[in-house]
Amino acid sequence: MVSAPAAAAAMCPVPADCGSSPGVPASRQRPGAGRPSRTTGAATARPAEAPPSATAGPEAPPRPRRRHPRPSTGRPRRPPRRPRSSRGDEPRCRSSAPHALKERLDIDVEPGDGAQDLDSENDYAALQIGADSAADFSVTGDAISGAAGQTATAELTFKNNGPAWFGNLGSGDPVAEVRLIVPQGTTVTGVPSGCYPRTLSGGYYPNQKGAPRYDCDMPYWVLENTRRTFAFSVRVDTVVPGATGAVSIHPPYGEFGQYPFTFDPDLTNNTAALTVN
Repeated sequence: MVSAPAAAAAMCPVPADCGSSPGVPASRQRPGAGRPSRTTGAATARPAEAPPSATAGPEAPPRPRRRHPRPSTGRPRRPPRRPRSSRGDEPRCRSSAPHALKERLDIDVEPGDGAQDLDSENDYAALQIGADSAADFSVTGDAISGAAGQTATAELTFKNNGPAWFGNLGSGDPVAEVRLIVPQGTTVTGVPSGCYPRTLSGGYYPNQKGAPRYDCDMPYWVLENTRRTFAFSVRVDTVVPGATGAVSIHPPYGEFGQYPFTFDPDLTNNTAALTVN
């Protein structure tokens, strides 16, 4: 499979068939239009447009179709179908969009030739197609200095080095969290938006300021070049030469490098440090 930046190979049994198949172009939709509902834990990428369904038999006269309310799944509205006469039994070919880590193929069917659909709730399916790509997440720390009683700003930066973008479009979970272990002899007096106080073990901490650890949530999707900086105000209480606090990034559960978060090819840049004096 060709890497995603060069657009992965179209998915059909015979490459020559892909050139002759009408197909539907892969969606270039960005995922930021509306937060999907938390219905699946799967990590997916940009929603793909729905290819037309293949049907057989002569043209059936129009008939009222039963409509049942379908629970929200967080997927975008499907585009209109092609006219039945233009559909055939040709193989459906899909190409992953540039910078995709995964693509989603949405398929739905409807009965033809006057057949009655006994259960319209199972007429739809969504498939994930993995692209030959990766998303290299990284984090950088900072170095601050100050005399006892002084306050400095420490900036911790998350970056997606690509080449793929990544999103938890089903669950809506943050793609990663940036974690700070506060250096010895210092106190956090200013906390950026999206960061939450924790005990060292990750438990609840009652005060926004002065916690020994902070976890900062990234959005539920990041583009192939997303960068975000979290700026903390840190007061030096006691000068401790070489005091260091750990900075790291983590997925919503588990760790990077472990299934299903194996898309990060370089784990050496997932940790950094905040040094003081």
